[in-house]
Amino acid sequence: MVMLSGAMGSGCNSSSDASKQLASSTMQIVNEAQEGGVKLTVALDRRVVQVAQPVNLEITAQAPEGVSVQFPEPSDSFGPFQIVDVQEQFDIPLGQDRIWKREYELESLASGTKTIPPLKISFVDRRSGKPVSGAVSSAPIELEIASLLEGQSDPTKFRDIKGVVHVTKEKTATNAWITYGVSAGGIFLLAGVLLLLWHRRHRKSTPAEWALMQLACLEERNLLAGGDTHIFYCCLTDIIRHYIEDRFGYRAPKQTTTEFLSAVQREDLLCEKHQAPLQEFLQVADMVKFACHSPSRDEADAAIDKARKFIHDTANDETASVKEQVAA
Repeated sequence: MVMLSGAMGSGCNSSSDASKQLASSTMQIVNEAQEGGVKLTVALDRRVVQVAQPVNLEITAQAPEGVSVQFPEPSDSFGPFQIVDVQEQFDIPLGQDRIWKREYELESLASGTKTIPPLKISFVDRRSGKPVSGAVSSAPIELEIASLLEGQSDPTKFRDIKGVVHVTKEKTATNAWITYGVSAGGIFLLAGVLLLLWHRRHRKSTPAEWALMQLACLEERNLLAGGDTHIFYCCLTDIIRHYIEDRFGYRAPKQTTTEFLSAVQREDLLCEKHQAPLQEFLQVADMVKFACHSPSRDEADAAIDKARKFIHDTANDETASVKEQVAA
């Protein structure tokens, strides 16, 4: 499987390496392209995987104010990969620029060298008053898909059935039992491999497991030690909003914090004891992102502890109404 992801940057202290800071700590940038002021960054967490093993792929488009970016509509497949899931966050502020990102979860059951095709991003530049259209494309990326079976064989390709082989030696009872045993063992081995592939394909982390893993990755990036408090809070709130959307089935990627909190209360997504800490947490984060508020290191450390406690407290909250909502 392959996933495309991204994050946000600093409104008060942006840098030319913002696109690299946005990538998760496990990601490696494999391709960069720039056209008309729009920078496209592609990152992978690995280049060699096994059949049905997840791979994270990140594509981030960064553009200045006045330039709008348009990703192509996702389909059911991406080259030789099947698209399992797509998540998007578009038009996010990053200092004087804006960020567009898309997350894919792809899957391939065939082994061998597979190529992720180029992704073409179109844009419209309105800074001069007259709209100017353009496009920037990523380069093709090769991944090596290794088979779980001996000899790197492809489970989707079958050999032709051979003809009957006549054995002149008379079989004894012992030979018959050996034949039956080997056949039964082969059947059980094949069943085990198929069960493993099925389990790897269908097993997904819960929203709480995903969010806690993302918080751990955020701590490992050690952004606070480098003074990147703004990026830290952007990533932290992004994780919490994704968790709420996945946990309670509410999709609102373009809502402001005020609109989001109002929707949480209106749709009864959280019980009252969890709404207050969430509101306080997101409002402090907004002050950091948009009002250049500079919290202390202790306050920032406490924020991630509060986020982790919020996830633990709401992971199995039976009082919340689980509703599937789509916000315009």
